[in-house]
Amino acid sequence: MSKNRKWICLFSLVCLSLAPLESDSSSRQQAISQLVLYGLQNWHYSVRSVDDQLSRSAFTRFLEYIDFTKGYLLHSDINRLAAYRLQLDDELKSGTAPVVDLAQEIFQYRVAQVRNMCQQLLTRPFDFSSQDLLETDVKKRGFCSDLAQLRQYWSKQLKYLALIRFLDLQKNNSEPAAAADLEKRAREGLSKNMDQLFKRLASRNHDDMYYRFLNALTAGFDPHSQYFPPRDQAELEIEMAGALEGIGVLLGEVDGNVKILEVMPGSPAWIQNTLKVEDIVIKVAQAGDEPVDVAGMSVPDVASLIRGKKGTEVRVTVKRPNGMIVEATLVRHVIEVRETYARSVLITNDKLAKTFGYIYLPKFYHDFNHAGGRSSIQDVKNELERMNRHQVAGVILDLRNNGGGILDDAVKMSGLFIEKGPIVQVKGRDLDPQIHSDQDEQVVYAGPLVVLVNALSASAAEIVASALQDYGRAVVIGGSRTFGKGTVQIFLNLDNYLQKNHQDLQPLGAMTLTVQKFFRVNGLSTQYRGVIPDIILPDLATALEIGERYLDNSLPADSIPGCTFQRWPNKGWNLAELQRRSTERISRHAWFTAVRERVRLESPESQSTLINLNLDHFRVEQQKLRQEIDDLNRVQSDISYLHLLVAAGEAVDPPLDLQENNNGDNRSRWLKDLQKDAYLDEAMMVLSDMDVRPK
Repeated sequence: MSKNRKWICLFSLVCLSLAPLESDSSSRQQAISQLVLYGLQNWHYSVRSVDDQLSRSAFTRFLEYIDFTKGYLLHSDINRLAAYRLQLDDELKSGTAPVVDLAQEIFQYRVAQVRNMCQQLLTRPFDFSSQDLLETDVKKRGFCSDLAQLRQYWSKQLKYLALIRFLDLQKNNSEPAAAADLEKRAREGLSKNMDQLFKRLASRNHDDMYYRFLNALTAGFDPHSQYFPPRDQAELEIEMAGALEGIGVLLGEVDGNVKILEVMPGSPAWIQNTLKVEDIVIKVAQAGDEPVDVAGMSVPDVASLIRGKKGTEVRVTVKRPNGMIVEATLVRHVIEVRETYARSVLITNDKLAKTFGYIYLPKFYHDFNHAGGRSSIQDVKNELERMNRHQVAGVILDLRNNGGGILDDAVKMSGLFIEKGPIVQVKGRDLDPQIHSDQDEQVVYAGPLVVLVNALSASAAEIVASALQDYGRAVVIGGSRTFGKGTVQIFLNLDNYLQKNHQDLQPLGAMTLTVQKFFRVNGLSTQYRGVIPDIILPDLATALEIGERYLDNSLPADSIPGCTFQRWPNKGWNLAELQRRSTERISRHAWFTAVRERVRLESPESQSTLINLNLDHFRVEQQKLRQEIDDLNRVQSDISYLHLLVAAGEAVDPPLDLQENNNGDNRSRWLKDLQKDAYLDEAMMVLSDMDVRPK
């Protein structure tokens, strides 16, 4: 699904009442169609007609959803399906979809042909000395015109997959082995995996094709409104609960690839810090087993391979956006909830004679199930009160990689730093904006404040950053912009809208529906544009297509009238001067100079999507990419910024010995990582330049 991310960062307690199922709906398919259509037409934030224009764009997406690799359908197949190009809207309304019947027939026929084709290709050795080129960007390839062209595509695709396996075998073999033997083993392993892939594709039924048809239409409204069939619904509910045994990555289908969209705080993947957002999953292996190539698999299929019992091992091979192949070996575990809690330290560096407070908030959390349960609001408040007792010269609130949470928590978090006033405006379809305000006049911390953000700061995190920026309460520091998700979704279990005489149609699945937008107090939306930091620093994410603006059919940035609010009265700094000083420091900073160069090399304009399938060339390219990353890491390892690093509330003197394990391995590693954090170092320099003492 092109750019169709499952990124649901902000939920709202919105009452939504779908129309009950009509009594003449005789089939499960008609029931699903009727409920999805009603939700889109009556409750989606955007007012859009389900008409020929929507049908035309949905048809293109439907083709992508059927064959996102362009490795099965031919031009002649597209021409046959094109007879229905303007009928998808009518088929949704009727609940009968002949285009789905035809698509299912054509796809299964082509899968059988390609399966035979690949079996033949895998009987002969690959020539890794030839200079074959494979185009990996599906947007730069069209559908094949005939079977000969389709065979040529698969010969290169199989060679690429075999090449990765060959290098893995070569690297992991303790005994020297002949190249011919390794090539044969790589090909045999690939043949088994391709057999499994084709069995899965052959098992796709009419219902599966119909779900793709539905989502081709829902995606025309926005990328976060989706229908989830029962199996995918269960997967989504597990992700939302966050209490699973696995490695803790949120997957999504983007441009035909299964990508990592989020690494969950407290998870094994988050603790190990090898897998990154935007990595493409290419192989998954259980402990001691052959890896499974996941090309062509659905998100639930890949997730089921990665998930497993606590204590078991899984190896995940990914391709970075720059083309580097990386393997991560992880032990599955349940997410460590305590790792997601706010934490703080007192910090300074060797350039300053000041102590600052640093608060890291990886996510917003709120335990509604237990009286007095933990919440990010109370935890951050406690940390700020400790910092007040230590009389810190400034505070850094780190919202980097924070994907959001409950709207009310964002309002209360902002209220810890201001007296009172509006924080965010929320607007539903055809409704006047509702203003959500901080009503508590208490200011927990009144001193200099910096908020750190990056491209993965989204939704509720953007509300906090934008409110504190609009009030002039904080200086926001980060990359070029935040994620830019300014919409609110609700989650609907469609079974809840069935009348008693239709209970036999269960399960119907679920859908997410975009029903609101939120707006800053100045009237602008963070949707699409994100929050632009006051001080922009070089960031590796700049080279990646991360953000709402990269999602197909994302809702536009717009504005509404601003609120009346009182800006922070104690502001004593000159933003232009802060920016000038920061720019001067960054220009001669070794780390940021290295990052700026990496961004240049990894920008989409600089990246080639053609892969040379020559063994020597491929190996050299991989080594070059690894060396570039090693060089960047070496720059970081040569830097030690933090002179004093102690947990707030612990004795400042003597400093905490970071070699000791008093607070556990994870905390010790976290503290060591902070010592090398150039963004944190610059945040301290900015706080020092602000030169305002707290009350």
